[in-house]
Amino acid sequence: MKINQLVEKFGYVYKSSRTEQKVIDPQQIWDLRKKGLTYIEIAEQLGSNPTTISVLCKKYFGGDPLIPRPIEDYITIQELMDQHHIDHKTIMKLVRQNNLENHVTIRHRYLKKSEIIPVIAEYKKQNLHHQALLNRYNIS
Repeated sequence: MKINQLVEKFGYVYKSSRTEQKVIDPQQIWDLRKKGLTYIEIAEQLGSNPTTISVLCKKYFGGDPLIPRPIEDYITIQELMDQHHIDHKTIMKLVRQNNLENHVTIRHRYLKKSEIIPVIAEYKKQNLHHQALLNRYNIS
């Protein structure tokens, strides 16, 4: 018994992904990603699947097109929160107040280390509320 016969026996239609594979232009992915669409939204528009879109991004762009390069010069908000003991809301407030470059991706927001770290250091020196929290919880 073949796979399609078994699947049809249960009332479903079996489709092989090989026969439906279509050629996707990397430029289309680039343009849609620049508009801020997620891999899932891009896949829906191009009639593909998110995994294929992700693989094509890795192949043609070396990863997600919205992640800035070189990646070593950038840091995520979670890493900043862990290193500097500051919450997400405060970091984003500092980004807005100082008009810092910030790149939105699917899961992360990347900030330029050379811009955000001095701003956070200044905030930690100046802000009395932050200093009180550090003293209260004995965090250095």
